[in-house]
Amino acid sequence: MDPTQIGTVVSGDFPGNFTTAATPGLTGAMMTTDTVAPSAGESVELYSYKERVFIGLMWLIISILGMTGNGMVILAVALSRKLRTPTNVFVVNLAVADFLSCFCLPWSVAGLFSRNGLPGAHVPCMLTAFISYVSSGASLYHMASIALNRVILIKRPMTLYQWLYTPAKIVFLVVLSWLVAFCVILLPPLANIGGLGYDEEEYTCTDQDTHPMAKLYQLIQVVFFFPGPMLIIIICYALVFAHVRSHFIAQRKRRPSTIVSKDAPSGPISSNFIPSDCPQVQGPDTMDNQVHAKLSRQQIQITKNLLMIVVVYFVCITPYSVMLFMGSGYTLYGGTIFLCNTWINPIVYATKHPQLKVVLRMMIRCRCSKIPEPSRLVRRLSSKNVALNQVNKA
Repeated sequence: MDPTQIGTVVSGDFPGNFTTAATPGLTGAMMTTDTVAPSAGESVELYSYKERVFIGLMWLIISILGMTGNGMVILAVALSRKLRTPTNVFVVNLAVADFLSCFCLPWSVAGLFSRNGLPGAHVPCMLTAFISYVSSGASLYHMASIALNRVILIKRPMTLYQWLYTPAKIVFLVVLSWLVAFCVILLPPLANIGGLGYDEEEYTCTDQDTHPMAKLYQLIQVVFFFPGPMLIIIICYALVFAHVRSHFIAQRKRRPSTIVSKDAPSGPISSNFIPSDCPQVQGPDTMDNQVHAKLSRQQIQITKNLLMIVVVYFVCITPYSVMLFMGSGYTLYGGTIFLCNTWINPIVYATKHPQLKVVLRMMIRCRCSKIPEPSRLVRRLSSKNVALNQVNKA
């Protein structure tokens, strides 16, 4: 995700910039060792050319890794019907947001590599900055949607989950997440509140600090992108943790002699145990059996995996946030750390997610025929390969 997801009105910067504007009183503290104190009317180089090349190389690597990893996550869901669950709809949209953010990075990389800027780059930079900012804002809403999905699945009655997560309502939630981000980024510039484009001082495609209404534009993004989603994420995962903890404590008290298998779900296994991400209740179940079905080992592992994505996000954004609030002249490096979450997320899926990791491993090994519950496309390709092998043997 592009670092557009936290800002500070104190420093006058918004995280899409990755660099701190040369505001009065901060210029001298933010100069690098390669710069000389400017005379009146002379511009300040916040980073030396060597530093910009180094950061540009890091961004280029992040862009390649992020597009590859997130592209594989999207393709995995397309190839396996088993992965087409309500939760994974939001996971895929989160991957799409990260993919778009990485896709837009090369324009800023070109700016960082250039010595004298990019002539005529304003319009392409305005478009890529817009896509990156919308993707970054939407990603927070997708993470909030995932958290809400997990708390309803684990804590609330199954009937509520099945009523809420129908295809039409899922599409509505996804479109709403993208639409809110789209409006927050587009409408203020149309009203002449801030702007996006190529920053000649910072050599990146970002918002324009020189705009008279830049601070208000940054404040609008912070207000609409952070408090709501962050509050939902914190509350939902806290509720999930408290519910799971109290459930297992009560279970141990009721059944002290129950032996829990390493690979089995907690509690007695009923005929209605359903490991799917979107369980279907069949027949009359007791409340205890429904609780055990929803609190299966697989569901808890999926929830922990998705919580890890949020933790990775905060770990990556913390150095950047601290640098912004402290007015550090090294925010470009903090922004680079923040961007790392775009390629770390697919690694978390590939190593921790109990369903996604199986499909991703089959894809990496070029064994798509062994993908669980393959899609129609995979079945067609597999049948063609079998027919071709038979013809070759004949």
